[in-house]
Amino acid sequence: MNERTQADEVVRYWQQIIGTLRQEGALTGSPQQGNEMVPVADAILLPDRCIFVLDMQQLANVASAVWMDSELWAQWQVALEGRRVLVSTGGGLALTVSRKPTRPLPAK
Repeated sequence: MNERTQADEVVRYWQQIIGTLRQEGALTGSPQQGNEMVPVADAILLPDRCIFVLDMQQLANVASAVWMDSELWAQWQVALEGRRVLVSTGGGLALTVSRKPTRPLPAK
């Protein structure tokens, strides 16, 4: 897998995470007016997972409790085509996304 493909993969995961936060009304501002605030994170891509380390100074007013909501994790898993999502704390926040789906999605 080349670097461009890997970068696209990371961007796709992050867009799904942000899109789900948007659907849940957790982001402030309006994307249509160009003033929506979104969290900032660095990504670390490993062979089996992608880790997003959130910048605690740029969480876009999304409370820590929102990030730790297991129902939101389940929504992210659906948005990420069955990839497992976990959020960890310990002086900061990190989202871990499995690079391979862990279970098939239900048929529509």
